[in-house]
Amino acid sequence: MEAVLIEIRDLLKELVDRCPPTPEPVVDDNFTCEGTTAKGKKCTNRRIPDSEYCGMHGGNKKRKSPSSPSSSVVGKKIVPSHTDCSGGSCDLCSHHGDVLDEGVVDSKYTVVQ
Repeated sequence: MEAVLIEIRDLLKELVDRCPPTPEPVVDDNFTCEGTTAKGKKCTNRRIPDSEYCGMHGGNKKRKSPSSPSSSVVGKKIVPSHTDCSGGSCDLCSHHGDVLDEGVVDSKYTVVQ
């Protein structure tokens, strides 16, 4: 078993010695994005015209300073709930059908284009 492992290591070393090293990508600072990747490396994408950033890093958006508050307020997700519609029909039933109606499984539906 040890002999097989030694032979595999030797073959891997020989393979690595034959392969040329991978060249680093050429980065032209005049046209590359000023952003950084999630791994902390400099972004290599091209800038969008009239911007310092690529599309991934917000090239068409105006950059906000970290101290400025966000202008978009994200609301809480509203989960639809079925209310008692014994006196009529609730919004959920009117949009998706009355789930409490036992006859709904026998209904015939057609697709109108």
